[in-house]
Amino acid sequence: MGALPVAYGPGFADRVRALAPNGVDAALDCHGGPEALAVSLELVADRARIATVANFRAAAQEGIVMPRVVRSAERLAALAALCAEGRLRPHVEAVLPFAKAAEAHHRLEQGHVRGKLVLVPDL
Repeated sequence: MGALPVAYGPGFADRVRALAPNGVDAALDCHGGPEALAVSLELVADRARIATVANFRAAAQEGIVMPRVVRSAERLAALAALCAEGRLRPHVEAVLPFAKAAEAHHRLEQGHVRGKLVLVPDL
């Protein structure tokens, strides 16, 4: 579909420009940091073609519409089947007991979690 992942951090906008010298058609922010949204706004002319799954407040302030997903038991069952078949492998960064829920939230707020944090009942 023409999507290319780009690493965040210093030089992010320049890396995007190098990959897309003729311009950027759309951007999907999966990071949530302020840099990702700022670069998207800088490089994508049509705000309707910018989406984020992580920085909802800033996106709303910029007039960016968030993608909406209809959640249902059927969709969850389909995802579970893909996982069971090994066709979908979500990355789990850490498994933590419920007693460490505050720690999990803190880690998420820092924006450095790569994958999912899973909370399980205290053993």
